[in-house]
Amino acid sequence: MAGHFKDHFSRQSKTYAEFRPNYPTALFEWIFSFIDTADRAWDCATGNGQSALALSGTFSRIYATDASPDQIKQAAPAANIMYRVARAEDSGIPDASIDLITVSQAIHWFDVDAFFLEADRVLKPGGMLAVWCYGLFSLSSPADRIIQNLYHNTLAGSWPPERDHVDNGYADIQFPWPLIPSPQFEIEKMWGAQQLIGFLNSWSAVQRFIKTHSFNPVEHIATALRDVVRDKIPVIWPVTLKLAQKPK
Repeated sequence: MAGHFKDHFSRQSKTYAEFRPNYPTALFEWIFSFIDTADRAWDCATGNGQSALALSGTFSRIYATDASPDQIKQAAPAANIMYRVARAEDSGIPDASIDLITVSQAIHWFDVDAFFLEADRVLKPGGMLAVWCYGLFSLSSPADRIIQNLYHNTLAGSWPPERDHVDNGYADIQFPWPLIPSPQFEIEKMWGAQQLIGFLNSWSAVQRFIKTHSFNPVEHIATALRDVVRDKIPVIWPVTLKLAQKPK
């Protein structure tokens, strides 16, 4: 039995759904190029269903699970997506039925060993496991220094320890099968100050900081951000993909 579910996002699930960046089409095209049969996929820790929707145009049926009922409530519906509340380590999906498992910005919250056992159980022989994360975004603006200070200094004691896996690009997670070399991807958005502020408020560390210190550190820097971000500017996140295939 896996340990207690660490829920860092239900409190801000609406904000998370509104401001979480979409993943690039090139990422999914790369993953799909390794798929032999696009019958069933499992989007694990689906959150607001972003990745499940990206799969829905290629796969006949998608299981989209999340341990948080509040996250599932925010998920966008589609005819071939079956949303349900379930833990990553105990999906309830039939044995050897899945062609592709996707996990976006979430595996660092799992009991990784238990999840890999579950992945091995539900994947067909030759099925693919695609796991990715995005790191701290960068800006070509004085706002970058403000946000770097928030991330590394103000919130230093508020990030859960699992965040280190994201900062390391999942380099310290041992996958059960050999990894397929993959390119680096990027998410790029054109955002103004209000969108930046909204995204910062979706961070789990901000919510933990508020609970501990009784004030919002994003509100503390909001005026400074508005002063230096007058128009929409490019916001770029680095995306690291770990792609592996279960032996045939």
